[in-house]
Amino acid sequence: MNQNKVESIANWLRNLGNRPDALNTPVSPTDVINIREAIADIIYTSKMDQPTICEHMASIKNRLFVNQMMGYVQYTTINPFAVGQMLECLDLLLAVGRKDKNESDDMWRYVHPLIIESSRKLFVDGHYANAACDAFIEINVRLKKIYKIMKPDTEEIPDGQELVNKILSEKAVMLEVCDRHTDTGANIHNGTRFMLVGAMAALRNPKAHENITITADDAWRRLMFASMLMYEIDEAVKHTGLCEE
Repeated sequence: MNQNKVESIANWLRNLGNRPDALNTPVSPTDVINIREAIADIIYTSKMDQPTICEHMASIKNRLFVNQMMGYVQYTTINPFAVGQMLECLDLLLAVGRKDKNESDDMWRYVHPLIIESSRKLFVDGHYANAACDAFIEINVRLKKIYKIMKPDTEEIPDGQELVNKILSEKAVMLEVCDRHTDTGANIHNGTRFMLVGAMAALRNPKAHENITITADDAWRRLMFASMLMYEIDEAVKHTGLCEE
């Protein structure tokens, strides 16, 4: 949900309602169209997280304005009752958004800096599927850079699952997640490889296969998993003694 857009439409409606003799003051056709379209967009981007509020907004949207006749001239004015109802809904969305933002700001401190860079703005703007996908794309990008550093003469860099399996291969390992000479170390190394392979297969770009929509909670879970994997890569880089710069 775009908080700025919600606040802008709320202010727009308040200004219309606060005009002198608002009930009889014409509203321009352009304003009517723009306000209805903006509200429709807010409903579309918020309905996954706030279905009840958005359902109420949808029922109010077409009652915001009333067509009037003065002689042979038709003009449009506001419906004050419907405007009041819509403002209540918009204010509720703003209140929920502020609460979510405070909780979100507190959660971001647990997220890896590279994931914040790739995904935070998308998440805050309500593009949850893009935010989640870009987090795993960022992992893939980082692993490609690591591969290029370790094999500077390579002409073709692998991608996705193949890339992970080459970098963390048991036979010709490039990155050591930990000391693999113990059973525990070997299990940790292989477990990390399996998690990264699974992430590349299932989470890196599901939008390429179908037009998915996910909720903010779904996106958070994926971002936290991507962040954990990115921190595992940090540990592997450190353990291997690799300089990424």
